[in-house]
Amino acid sequence: MNTPRLALALVSLLIGDLTLAADTRTAEDVVRDYAATWNAGDETGFFALQDPDIRKYSRENADSEFKLTTSGLDEVKRKYRPLFAKTSRVAVRIVSLTTLGEMVVTRDHVTNPEEHYESNEMTMYQVRDGRIVNMWYLGREVVAGTH
Repeated sequence: MNTPRLALALVSLLIGDLTLAADTRTAEDVVRDYAATWNAGDETGFFALQDPDIRKYSRENADSEFKLTTSGLDEVKRKYRPLFAKTSRVAVRIVSLTTLGEMVVTRDHVTNPEEHYESNEMTMYQVRDGRIVNMWYLGREVVAGTH
């Protein structure tokens, strides 16, 4: 292969890699954006990070099974729009985050000083193609003296 063709091939590879890198976000990026859009009150951005067929699960206590609580983006919007409309909403601060492929687990500190609420929470997210497809609320511990 002559030098100009080799140079062209290398430039094509570089440009292709740069384009691909610009178009992909990691699972961690998506989850961090999810918290950031919530905190900013960006309803459109918040919903855009969730798959149309998203499923959310929670459980009553540490000994119980996970149950499907929300299925589909329409149901998410129905539940969350009233929360976005409130003047006093919780703020979420990601304290730690661990990823393994498309799975992300966060430990969050959640506060709403106006309502005297403070808790520590854990959530697991499954992210595909830049959107959250499944969420499991693993647990919540309300800080003593608040609520």
